[in-house]
Amino acid sequence: MDSLANPALPTFLVAALFFFLGFVIAVFKKWPWNKGGDPPLRRVAEIGVGLATGALITAGFYWAGIVVAGQQEQQSFFGTVSSSPDLRGLDARHYKEDFQGIWLTAKNLDGANFELANLEEASLRDTSLNGAILIGANLKDASLVGADLFEADLTDANLRGSSLEGATFEETHMPEASSLTGATVNSRTCFSSFFLQKVRRGDVKLIPQADTDSMD
Repeated sequence: MDSLANPALPTFLVAALFFFLGFVIAVFKKWPWNKGGDPPLRRVAEIGVGLATGALITAGFYWAGIVVAGQQEQQSFFGTVSSSPDLRGLDARHYKEDFQGIWLTAKNLDGANFELANLEEASLRDTSLNGAILIGANLKDASLVGADLFEADLTDANLRGSSLEGATFEETHMPEASSLTGATVNSRTCFSSFFLQKVRRGDVKLIPQADTDSMD
């Protein structure tokens, strides 16, 4: 939300100006409202105090509204992703939420943008992420079992400890092989042969097919 659009700001600045002028007049006239000074000057000071107080109250209500609106937006986002299977083109950059542990199982997130998002421990099981942008995303300990990441961009993503059994990474822009340290794969995990050449023995853990089937 753009802070420049805050309608309370101009009011507050004008009120602050009146308050400052009233304060200066009051000081130079030796606090006229307490000592029977010039009534017009006393009135200016009182107006300044009143406007400043009103502006502070207005600003307080306005910012309280921003907080409530932000909470409603967050509830709206999580309500949307939990109730809709089709989230193609979703741009998570428009939201300030931490997506850690979010449940996005069996969703269509083709073309979605999760650049730099925190998806640690998130469930993306059986989710379609064709062409999705996950540049720099944190997918540590996330579940991508059965996910389809055809032509997705995982440049600089963190996949350490993630579950990649049955996931498809065809024509995917992959991070460095070290970013998969501790990840689990099985015989159905599909990497490009070029990427597999970079993976060192011990970087990923191979799960036997029988063990994978038992989790379904």
